[in-house]
Amino acid sequence: MRWKTSLSLAASSALLAGCSSGNYRPAERERVVVYDRPVYQPAPENRDRVVVEQEPVQVTEVVAGPEVEVHEFHEQLSPYGRWVTVGSYGECWQPSGVDRDWRPYTRGYWVHSHYGWTWVSEERFGWATYHYGRWAYADEYGWVWAPTRTWGPAWVAWRSGDGYCGWAPLPPRREEVIEVRSREYDDIPPDHYTFCEERYVHEPRVREHFVPARSNVTIINRTTNITNITVVNNRVVSHGVDVHEVERASGRRVSDVRVQQASSFDDLRTRHDQDWQRYHPEAARHEALHEEHVAEHDALHQTHVDEHNTLHQEHVDQHDALHQTHVNEHYANVAAQDAAHQAHVEQHDVAHQAHVDEHNADVAAHDAAHAVHVEQHDVAHETRMAEEQAARQKRLNEENASREKRIAEQKAIEDKHAAEQKAAQDKARAEHDAHVEAHDDAHEKHVSERDAAAAKHAAEQEQKAAAQDAAREKRLAAEAAAKARQDAARDKRAADQKNPKDKAASDKDPRQQ
Repeated sequence: MRWKTSLSLAASSALLAGCSSGNYRPAERERVVVYDRPVYQPAPENRDRVVVEQEPVQVTEVVAGPEVEVHEFHEQLSPYGRWVTVGSYGECWQPSGVDRDWRPYTRGYWVHSHYGWTWVSEERFGWATYHYGRWAYADEYGWVWAPTRTWGPAWVAWRSGDGYCGWAPLPPRREEVIEVRSREYDDIPPDHYTFCEERYVHEPRVREHFVPARSNVTIINRTTNITNITVVNNRVVSHGVDVHEVERASGRRVSDVRVQQASSFDDLRTRHDQDWQRYHPEAARHEALHEEHVAEHDALHQTHVDEHNTLHQEHVDQHDALHQTHVNEHYANVAAQDAAHQAHVEQHDVAHQAHVDEHNADVAAHDAAHAVHVEQHDVAHETRMAEEQAARQKRLNEENASREKRIAEQKAIEDKHAAEQKAAQDKARAEHDAHVEAHDDAHEKHVSERDAAAAKHAAEQEQKAAAQDAAREKRLAAEAAAKARQDAARDKRAADQKNPKDKAASDKDPRQQ
């Protein structure tokens, strides 16, 4: 059975050689984080709150492996936005189809795990943009995401105080580091924060409890920064608002979620029922091609083994028949027959060894062809990647040129509009000045007429007063004369009563009267 042992060793060596040849590298496996979050129950309104245990509900989110390269996000995120170059941040991703008031870390909710406060996004791109890299607000594009390779539960700055807590995206950094420096969160504008009361921070519908952004400045003055991102056992941990404070404020226990892993995206069932692609689609196709070549090699090897076994069995049958005939016919000449048999066995071993050598040569040729095919595949892949990069750069240049053209056209329209506005303003100002001058002339004429009327009225009043004074003096004189006559008549009557004889004489002598 020596030929069987040699054949098994040869097949094993060929299989191992086929698997190790070429530039094949196994595809990276993705991880899936599975969270168990508490079911939402409204907190009791009374002050004597009771902490209630709740049943966990399982939710799922994608998390890539530790060796994620930045270019691996392009294929996954391109359907939900575009890649742009932003100043010192370099190549960034901008989401599309979001609201005007949209900002990061607002479409989802917080859970607590052994990673600390972990953001569970309700957006299809959230598995990457809230756990790898950071967000920045660019005047030209709005919110953009700068990717990095390190996974974290949430890259945010935290504030807490006076019953409120809030979070804001940390700005990007050029170097790949974990630590968060104070100047990174001290310069975050107030309108980048999202605030809510501490009792609502761990609820799945936390978005319904967001404080309006116009109150952010007031709340920031009443809160302090509590950002604390550390590395524990080679694991990024984000400490934010105190869990005990949240439990005390809400009256409900904050259950820690469990983190599990899945071997690939095929094992993942997201809450959006989306079929996620692998992070290394080229490596996966390479692996499939390699497995196909290995299967072809195994089939060819098995065919060779079957042919060899058949040929060997035919040789053995012929050898046994011939040997039995020689034994029966030439029993006396056993030594000679044994010598002939030994010679035949040696010839058979030589033929078998030649067949094995031929088979090994075929295996080596197959491995060489496989290596050439792998090299050609790698060259084609690199060429295609370079062409795609050139096409992306060309498209980006065209977009920049179109954007600059639109900006120039918009500026020309604005300049024209400004000139028209200035002309209209000058015309309105001239009309206003003419109106003011006419009004002043009319006012002066009215004042002159009013003064003349007043003078005429004053003269009339003086004449009327003089007439009234003359009439009063005339009346007083008449009254005085009447009184004098009355006094004279009274005196006369009195005198007549005292001297009646004189009166009679006077009556006789009219001259005395």
